[in-house]
Amino acid sequence: MELKSNVSTPFFGYKESIDVLINMLGYTGRADVIISSFAISDYFICRLSELRNRIKHLTVILDFSVLNNSSLFMFLENIADKVFFTNNHSKVILCRSYRSAVSVMSCNATHNDKNEAGIISTEPNLVNFFSDKITKVIKEAAEWN
Repeated sequence: MELKSNVSTPFFGYKESIDVLINMLGYTGRADVIISSFAISDYFICRLSELRNRIKHLTVILDFSVLNNSSLFMFLENIADKVFFTNNHSKVILCRSYRSAVSVMSCNATHNDKNEAGIISTEPNLVNFFSDKITKVIKEAAEWN
């Protein structure tokens, strides 16, 4: 799906969050990226590492429940600039560059074969709204060291 300026584009169907991120980076170019998700998988982390040259700064926000799988974080901390934990069930990707985009969706940062729904927006008011909310979450979250 081709993204355009100042437009919100909905999606529904078999879609993974990594595919949403790739689509967004196609619009924004190399960008600062924040990924907020309830869960994350090794598949997603591997795919994310392949995109690392297209990402200036990578921040990941996850739910405390995923701390039970510490082996994932050894790999994640090698590619993410910052990782935060909080009570989190949101699934949001924010890309900021000379052009910005935000996606709010049902899919976690995992690999699955289920129908997912969401929206990708390049509308400045929505990008700024979610950017402000994510900034507040980060200020209150615990940083992984």
